[in-house]
Amino acid sequence: MDYKEKIISDFRITLGDDCGGFFVGMVFGEKRILDGSVKTSLYRTGIGHVMAVSGLHISVMAMFVMMILDFLRINKFMSFGLVNIFMALMVTMANYPVSAIRAMIMIDIAFSAKLFLRQNDTFNSLSIAVLLICIENPYVIYSSGFLLSVVGTFGIGVFAPYMVKNFPNVTISDRIICLFLTMLCTSIAILPVSMIYFDEISLISPLTNIFVLPMCSFCMILGMIYTVTGGFIIPLLWSAGGIIKIILFIVGKVSQFKFTYISCGNDIAVKIALICAVAVIMVKVATENRKYIVVSVALSVCVTACGSAFYGSMSRDIFTVAVLGKGNNASAVISYKSRNYIIDLSGHYKNPQYVGKYLSDKDIESVDCIILTSDVHSLYSSYASELEFTNIENWFVMGNTSPYKNGNSIFFDDNGYQIENSDYKIRYDGEALTITFGNSEMCLISAKSEVPDHIGLIVFYGNIPKDSEMICDGKSIYLDEKEAVSYQYAGMNNFKTEMSADGTYKIIEMK
Repeated sequence: MDYKEKIISDFRITLGDDCGGFFVGMVFGEKRILDGSVKTSLYRTGIGHVMAVSGLHISVMAMFVMMILDFLRINKFMSFGLVNIFMALMVTMANYPVSAIRAMIMIDIAFSAKLFLRQNDTFNSLSIAVLLICIENPYVIYSSGFLLSVVGTFGIGVFAPYMVKNFPNVTISDRIICLFLTMLCTSIAILPVSMIYFDEISLISPLTNIFVLPMCSFCMILGMIYTVTGGFIIPLLWSAGGIIKIILFIVGKVSQFKFTYISCGNDIAVKIALICAVAVIMVKVATENRKYIVVSVALSVCVTACGSAFYGSMSRDIFTVAVLGKGNNASAVISYKSRNYIIDLSGHYKNPQYVGKYLSDKDIESVDCIILTSDVHSLYSSYASELEFTNIENWFVMGNTSPYKNGNSIFFDDNGYQIENSDYKIRYDGEALTITFGNSEMCLISAKSEVPDHIGLIVFYGNIPKDSEMICDGKSIYLDEKEAVSYQYAGMNNFKTEMSADGTYKIIEMK
């Protein structure tokens, strides 16, 4: 582990934070160094999987080592042992990810087939690997890395070859089209599981995996050579750094276009995708006809996309107040139709992360204003970084100093600020945030402040003073779970409230 940290330090010092962080992710699967906006760009373009040590990494490394051993004419049994040593070292340095273990087992089976003059079958190899891993740890079936690794391998090794089996593969154009269809089939195979674990799904991953992934693979080889040779060949890092700059430039530009990805933050889209996947399997079992399977897959993708878009348009007509944050801290996101407002109430440094994830889940690309009530300068930089891909029209800040240069901030003092619309009213008075929609009224207030009268729903954030008398009428939510354990909504965090004009509320706790 000390040696691994030394190599990581070399990557960062030589290449900088962005290029070095991406290089560390490709070689060791460490994503903690990478900037959030860069990470978003990589996932939106469909190559984020290179930052998790998986079958791709193990396969690239194993193939590279095999080429060297074949060139040196090493005995095939000795080659088998040496390749296993290198794979074991790589899996160990990556801290034993289950996807890499799965790949190592499958490569061993494929290599063993040649040693014992047997025919290797990808489906059988995948099944054996899954069986062995599940025998050792049955709970691995709940692991996102394991499931994504299995369906990805099934897509590229079983489903795609089956679908393109009769496709012509003579000319260069035929091969390019065949490669594109292979990547497309892989993306479709992994789609239902990806929708469960990710907020966004890339629509251009078949293209980026054809043109950008080879560059990533080459950088991976350079990083592995640098690692196993003791870190002395500095020009390898310079070469990798130049290629990584090109990769980050491409994904940075491409990810800015909306058509490159879709949001899948709602459960309806996931359920539709899973039902469609089952339907495709039933068509395969019942017909064994490739044309029918292609039609069923195309219809499934269309139904999933249309269902998700329809549900998203319906949810925009509901007046929603999302209370986000960690522990007893709170920030609010108010959404109605095409208008969105963010109000940071507690000034916690992690609030922007929760807000950013919520906006991504709900596919919100534009925010009318962000209201910062405390720690203006530090919070501005955090929100600006976290919401880099979100269009923010205005910044409302408490005080009289702009948090950024050459910008037009709207300032307000302790008296607060008010936003009025024909359907709703949002008022911040320096202590409480009051939201009115028709006959419904909701207030977010510090637990240390006086309780306002005639408020339909109250959310208390911050630490509740000891021995204080708090109301508990079924319409109060306390984010502080320590001093309010006996109350109905004690410790509730990250939830949204759907307000109706007739004065009713629907509280939904979010994961």
